[in-house]
Amino acid sequence: MGHGLSEARVVTHDGFIWPVERHAMRAHDAIRQRMAEDLKRLRDEAGENPVELTEAGWTFEQVQVHGLAAKLRLDREERDAAETEPKGFGLVRQFSRSAAELACLTAFLGAGLVIALHLTQMMGA
Repeated sequence: MGHGLSEARVVTHDGFIWPVERHAMRAHDAIRQRMAEDLKRLRDEAGENPVELTEAGWTFEQVQVHGLAAKLRLDREERDAAETEPKGFGLVRQFSRSAAELACLTAFLGAGLVIALHLTQMMGA
């Protein structure tokens, strides 16, 4: 029943590969990771249409056992990706907010200085 290969995704000079065909996979975590990748790809290709994992090479039994877990994994990954933003963008956003606050403070203090000078001239005249 076993094939003697690791089912985890492997890095090669051409990128990532899966060393075992979908229908022959047995390791639960590897199946769910690969199935989540397939779900994302199929959903991106299909748009609003429903997707069928068996068309990607999964067996009906694999889809029954691991399909929901793969979908939940994909949902969690997408939610986590949406909640985090690249550090560079966060710093740019923080800098622009600080610059805007500094500009507002400068305008407020400048207006206060003009009013103070005007009142000083009026009192001295």
